Amino acid sequence: MNPSDDRPGTSTPDAERPLHRRALLRAGAGLAGLSLARRTLAHPAPPIATDPFTLGVASGYPHEHGMVLWTRLAPEPDAPHGGMDPAPVAVRVSIARDPGFAEIVHQETTWASAEWAHSLHVEVDGLAPGTWYWYRFELGAWVSPTGRTRTSPRADAGDPRLRFGVVCCQHYEQGYFTAYRALVADEPDLIVHLGDYLYEGHAGADAVRRLRGPAPVTLADYRIHHARYKRDPDLQRAHASCPWLLTWDDHEVENDYAADRSASAWPQAWFRARRAAAYRAYYEHMPLPRSMVPVGDQMRIHTEWWFGRLARFFMLDTRQYRDDEVCPDIRSSFLRGLDPDHCEALHDPKRTMLGRQQHDWLFSRLPADPGIPWTFLGNQSLMQPASVTFDDGRPRVFTDGWDGYFGERQALLALLARPEVANPVVLSGDVHAFYANALALDDTSAVHQVVATEFACGAVTATVPSPRYVARVQREHPAVRFTHADKRGYLRVDLDAQELRATMVGITSVREPDGRPLILARFSTRAGTPGPARLG
Repeated sequence: MNPSDDRPGTSTPDAERPLHRRALLRAGAGLAGLSLARRTLAHPAPPIATDPFTLGVASGYPHEHGMVLWTRLAPEPDAPHGGMDPAPVAVRVSIARDPGFAEIVHQETTWASAEWAHSLHVEVDGLAPGTWYWYRFELGAWVSPTGRTRTSPRADAGDPRLRFGVVCCQHYEQGYFTAYRALVADEPDLIVHLGDYLYEGHAGADAVRRLRGPAPVTLADYRIHHARYKRDPDLQRAHASCPWLLTWDDHEVENDYAADRSASAWPQAWFRARRAAAYRAYYEHMPLPRSMVPVGDQMRIHTEWWFGRLARFFMLDTRQYRDDEVCPDIRSSFLRGLDPDHCEALHDPKRTMLGRQQHDWLFSRLPADPGIPWTFLGNQSLMQPASVTFDDGRPRVFTDGWDGYFGERQALLALLARPEVANPVVLSGDVHAFYANALALDDTSAVHQVVATEFACGAVTATVPSPRYVARVQREHPAVRFTHADKRGYLRVDLDAQELRATMVGITSVREPDGRPLILARFSTRAGTPGPARLG
């Protein structure tokens, strides 16, 4: 069924049905780490002989008075249930104003259960706004690594500033996560992850380091796969350095999947079971709030987040609710693409990447002007048109991205052009290359009618695209002000009320563990003047 179908008599797809309160409570009844007073479960747990905090700690989604704190108990990460006994265990979490925990400001005991892989999602409140804190977990004699996190500033805080990093596409086998080492050295206030946190497949001959086992399918598979990623020391340090905001793309489940349809033509019921397993494991391994707890194969991850009176972030989900890709016989071929003149369905204005409910939510919230100077869209795919004309003289589009959803993209760009949407900036991933774009309603007039700025970050490790293709995109689209396809890395953004400064940071090599950071390009966007201006 088409999720955008508004005709009378049609039903809402399962993937977009509202999660009623009773269903959510039933699903979360056994959820670990919700700080519930479940003392009736307090049977003494067997002593744990080895360190249960092998996967590190993390924080996310900070607000003025708190944030989410995460860990998962896994003394044997490659074993079923992480090597933990099935009994629930009590874990103490402490928060302090200093890394030595001389001034502890909050302590509580919470429960970790086997039902949720002994993961903890502690939602803290009552802290001071705009303040850095340190936190740790304790289980018996074992103490976790120390994490550093912060609250958002007060809504009336004067002269707010924000530094955040943007990352995506981290294939474990295709390189070392050196980009995170460089990003941590930048001391960001926040890290924004735009998807492909893990890859379900192997890298083959391109592998720099290897993970054992087949592609994950079951819940146990995905738990082990996440745990192996989480053991990377650079990734652990990045999670422990500051709070994160996250969204996913396709590889967290299966390459190029669309809603509840497999790109590999697996039966729908089978694929929905796989998607449910992947979503549950994703929740168990990320610092996500309880509002995102999965119910079956549904999990609302799109959200709005504020950093004081400086910035609003809309973290989008363009996978879970999208219409299937059109002309599927060639939809997965990035190099061949799709000739738009030979695919009538491509121009259907009802086609959606967001799904009806997320579309309506975004289109109602974006123009709700709260007087905040910057608006960010955390988005998986490149919003800038990127069709190219190949040697046969015909244009090609890649239908897995926004190019495959012309109508909804045009409506979104028109919304970003409205004066109520303050200084819109689209942050994009997926394409494994750096882009700086001046988005316009008409791509050919982007030099004069810019409505928003777009920055795409390069991959942390995933394979870079063809430099010839990327150069052709820039040559054929005046809105594309800069591209770089040779290096992996991340994007660093420095923000105040008057100006955004974006720095594209590459890594000399991800095939060696000691790759060095280097500046690829710097850009400025002034409040009131959309579009990236290159610096230096």
